[in-house]
Amino acid sequence: MAQHTITITGSDPDDNQPTRSRLTLSDGDKTVVEKGDVVTWIIDKDCPQITSILIKDDNLHFDLFDPDPAPTTGTHWMGIVNSNHDRKGDEHYTISWSEGGKTYSFDPIIQLNPKP
Repeated sequence: MAQHTITITGSDPDDNQPTRSRLTLSDGDKTVVEKGDVVTWIIDKDCPQITSILIKDDNLHFDLFDPDPAPTTGTHWMGIVNSNHDRKGDEHYTISWSEGGKTYSFDPIIQLNPKP
């Protein structure tokens, strides 16, 4: 089980199209994981409040994270990659945040690799 840390260092909200807003992530918007890996998101002190980290596609037949990502402190969120999933490839997930009284979202990628 590997540990992956993603630091959220900035935000670029788009008031005209909130779903086109972006976060600046230390992983370049893509993290490669395997079953059972732990992913921790650390929110930089100058960044907005994260409100959720969820799977983007509700039509998936498995949970990418089990348990789902949740805050462990005010500046840390943690999720565990489901040990029972049998898919591989890129999966989008959504990070939502509040800033200036508005809600925005960004869809980075988790790449699932099978364990050898």
